[in-house]
Amino acid sequence: ELLESWKTAAMYQMLHAMMIGVSASLRRNSKAPKLFSLGCLFFSGSIYGLCLLPKGHGMRKLLGPATPLGGLLFIAGWLAMALGDNGPEGSDQK
Repeated sequence: ELLESWKTAAMYQMLHAMMIGVSASLRRNSKAPKLFSLGCLFFSGSIYGLCLLPKGHGMRKLLGPATPLGGLLFIAGWLAMALGDNGPEGSDQK
């Protein structure tokens, strides 16, 4: 069970790491790379932590809710990329 969770975290991390590069290369979009990065941190990071920490460890209570938050950040990143969200109007930041 732990190995399957680890594999899931690694798969989502690799996919979204590629999308960080793709979305960062699109000048029209500045929010998606940040959202994908935070999604990786919260989603994959929390799963890695849950796999590594022993049952009953106090940090597990904090990591559990971080996983769905990371999933929401992934979804927000995909939406930002699909909608071409540039941030504030007239912004030409990368």
